[in-house]
Amino acid sequence: MFKLGKNEYKLCCLDTNALARIVEEPRIYGRGFITVYPPDQAIPCFSPYSLFELRARREIFDKFVKFFALYPCMVLKNEEQLFNDELASYPDPSGVIPVLLGFSAFNKSRGCDLESLLSRSFNCPDILQRELAWPALKKGILDSVVALKSNFSPKGKRFTTKDAARFVRNAAIEQIALRAGEWVRRRLGEGHVPRTDAFPSVKMSLFTVFFRLYEPDRRTPEPQDVFDILISASVPYLDAIIVENFQAEIVRKVAALDPFVRHVEVRTLRDLRAFSCATQSS
Repeated sequence: MFKLGKNEYKLCCLDTNALARIVEEPRIYGRGFITVYPPDQAIPCFSPYSLFELRARREIFDKFVKFFALYPCMVLKNEEQLFNDELASYPDPSGVIPVLLGFSAFNKSRGCDLESLLSRSFNCPDILQRELAWPALKKGILDSVVALKSNFSPKGKRFTTKDAARFVRNAAIEQIALRAGEWVRRRLGEGHVPRTDAFPSVKMSLFTVFFRLYEPDRRTPEPQDVFDILISASVPYLDAIIVENFQAEIVRKVAALDPFVRHVEVRTLRDLRAFSCATQSS
């Protein structure tokens, strides 16, 4: 739960497809979202990568701004920002806050509404450069992740859920060392092996890598996989997510293996449609 003033709210992240469907069909998916996550109980959140994806579809992006400008909402930190926060708070990540920016229509006079802040953000050279590089970045990340698959072998003839925890345990240390080499060397020099549980964002990203790219038999990796791997980093710090069916199933599998995401409510567009229909029929 996220405390804002005297009140507490659920942080609910919507993936790009959920955001698009809500603003394209507000009477169905918008109604369903507001029914299950009303503004007085939840704050909609989205990844900066979702903004990149939506801005590539101008008509939908304009509808997104118009729809969500009416509600307090937040942009989440990316995977590197979360990792740096976990590193700074080691060994206890419970104080990590996943929110980067907050918007509210009530702050329009101060320029803190959704439209104004997004406009300023995307005029920032660093963000603009990252947005322009996003298509190539997706392909580069996907190629590098797929290339590493040969470094990890299943216990049996093919990968199964039983291999997931072993993969994450081994790969997490490698990822932490790759991103904070000097810190890891210092810890090892003190006789301390870094605790991977102190890096929930890394663990969740790696679980997503395994269940999207390793476990499925005969599944061809897609650029969409990169998006889901990156935004999954914030899942341990959220209260609810609305994602496509495949990713929803992955989070449920992870929750069955590890308690660090069992508190997260996992929903899909099908759920929003059901809530909308229930509201209309009542």
